[in-house]
Amino acid sequence: MISQLTPVGIGIALVVGSVIGLLAAKIAHGTKSGPVADIAIGVVGALIGALIIPDTGSGHIDDLAGALIGAVVLLVVVRFAAPMLR
Repeated sequence: MISQLTPVGIGIALVVGSVIGLLAAKIAHGTKSGPVADIAIGVVGALIGALIIPDTGSGHIDDLAGALIGAVVLLVVVRFAAPMLR
């Protein structure tokens, strides 16, 4: 997903990252900042997850799993770090 930095690839990454962000917010109980923040963090987390999880060649399943893992981890980190920043 991340290796295709064409306009279409970036668009797909944004759409998939948005959906993954909403799904991750349900799993990690969100950031309490609303769905827009959850989507934005999900997109960034999906990009991070896509960079961290190696491509196993099994199609897009590993991309989606990596994006979900990255988004959930980032949501948890943001949720715990937010009170310290206030």
